[in-house]
Amino acid sequence: MNQHPSPLFRVEYRLQRADYVARAIALSRRLYVHTLAVALGYLSLLLLLLLWQAGSPEALVADLQRRLAAPALPHNLPWLLPALPLLFPPSLYAAIFSRLAFRRHRLAGAGITIDVTTGGLVVAAQGRASRLAWKAIRRLIETKDYLFLQHGRRGALIVPRRSLGDPATYASLVGFNRARPGLSTGR
Repeated sequence: MNQHPSPLFRVEYRLQRADYVARAIALSRRLYVHTLAVALGYLSLLLLLLLWQAGSPEALVADLQRRLAAPALPHNLPWLLPALPLLFPPSLYAAIFSRLAFRRHRLAGAGITIDVTTGGLVVAAQGRASRLAWKAIRRLIETKDYLFLQHGRRGALIVPRRSLGDPATYASLVGFNRARPGLSTGR
């Protein structure tokens, strides 16, 4: 008895660096508001500390002018440096680090097969297969070149549009997912 239902259709592709980077960017894109909040919180605490040290708002303005003047700036710059990386979107860092990490990824360049069944997905790579029930897919992310089926906070299946062949197959996969209740969709 076969425990894997026959697939409705099959997606096959070779994992490329661009696929890996696109997934990292897509999964980190929603976190920018949190990052900005952290940066503003850090700068607000720094400003409150300086206000406490100065004693009054008028003295704070004079103190900031003195601290940010050209001769004193190199000595006070280390206070601002920890906040600088927070001003850039996390997707930028995700792209940079995923590019560097890709060559060490165990599936780099590997052939990946995703069988789409009524019971879920069967993902196979390098002689191993994993089953993923449809209820485990919690979010659908569509981009111009990819469809990501997010199944955890930081995990998602990559479905490159180039691997789907015709637009009808893509429409079937997206339609099947959108018809399920409780699925979050985003771009």
